[in-house]
Amino acid sequence: MSNVVPIRQPQQPKQGPLGHLHGLEGRITVAEHNGLQVLLFTDATGKTHILGEKRNG
Repeated sequence: MSNVVPIRQPQQPKQGPLGHLHGLEGRITVAEHNGLQVLLFTDATGKTHILGEKRNG
């Protein structure tokens, strides 16, 4: 039940909740916080988006 978020897409950007992310380059970081693994995406403008989280174990 995990969602995969494409960071780069060849087609034109779409409108939608993640439309502003499409076509941007950025950095993925996996951080740990209170026993959760949090997937962070930092875009070219330096803004950080939380892509998802999962509990360890």
